[in-house]
Amino acid sequence: MFPPQARSYDTAGLIEVLEQMKMFYRGEQVVLVWDGLSAHWSRAMRAWVAEQDWLTLERLPAYTPELNPVELLWSSLKKRELANLAGDHLADVADATEQGIHRINHNPQLPWSFLAHTGLTIRPPHPPNLRKISKHLAAVSSPAGGPVSTPLTEPWLHR
Repeated sequence: MFPPQARSYDTAGLIEVLEQMKMFYRGEQVVLVWDGLSAHWSRAMRAWVAEQDWLTLERLPAYTPELNPVELLWSSLKKRELANLAGDHLADVADATEQGIHRINHNPQLPWSFLAHTGLTIRPPHPPNLRKISKHLAAVSSPAGGPVSTPLTEPWLHR
């Protein structure tokens, strides 16, 4: 869902990604749990989100990486594919990251273990759009499809 790029995502770039997400989840309600990155909560982002009836944003408390499953994804990548990597080019890091995300997406238990480690749960345990998400991840994380970073987009997230 988040195509790789050399620079950080700013508000405009994130809004483009959210527009793609809107197309993917046509007609479904989405709850997105975000950390405190300034682009996530800028005035422009809040104004854009206020006009979206399909999207609800929830903010992780400050300084709580232990509640963010994406931190565990990065930890997994850093311990395996990115461990001791000293690439000559940014593309080397992007390729290794893509391989790691491909590994994670093809191990159905691993993303759930990241969520379980946070103490957060999803209720019901098998969201209705889980099959759609799984098929999409399998398609886009194929070697030709490129890397994917998956935000929590289920309205059943609880602690």
